Amino acid sequence: MQINTSISAIENLMALINRDNETEVLAEHLEFGVPTEVTEGHGNTAITVTAAPLSPYKGTYDFFYTRLDLADHHEGAVEYVFEEGDTLSSIKADIAAQLGLLDEEVEFDISELDMDDPDGTVECSLRPVADSLIYIGSLAVNIVVDTRTPLDQIFTVSELNGFDLPSEGEPVQGESLPAKT
Repeated sequence: MQINTSISAIENLMALINRDNETEVLAEHLEFGVPTEVTEGHGNTAITVTAAPLSPYKGTYDFFYTRLDLADHHEGAVEYVFEEGDTLSSIKADIAAQLGLLDEEVEFDISELDMDDPDGTVECSLRPVADSLIYIGSLAVNIVVDTRTPLDQIFTVSELNGFDLPSEGEPVQGESLPAKT
């Protein structure tokens, strides 16, 4: 099942549970444990759900499913060019929308942008929020904070030939020879 970015992570997980079980159980009737990574069996994640105290259900049940690796959403690092007024939150939302990620399920591994980065690019990662129901892994992101062209990409010769003296009888540039009388 594909992630529906217009609903929450818990609603996506409930849609998966209900689809595969051909049921219509409401999330409010369940309490969700912490998802854990598994390496054997079905999928890469296990989660235990428990019937909520006032629900029409009782007991617990274990589900196994596949969370998505963030790195699989984009080949290589995502490049984002910073614009005036951008914040980490707005950048995250833009990247999430472009890649079809649930914005509330991911976060940056940095808390602020270094606008004075000497390379002009802040290298960071998007990672799942703690206990994400949907994602695992991480996704490299390069935020370009300075789009000016470095001088070493413009100039290729540093050892200049220097200035020459004018040849005898040649006018100095910028001056005209006196008129002959």
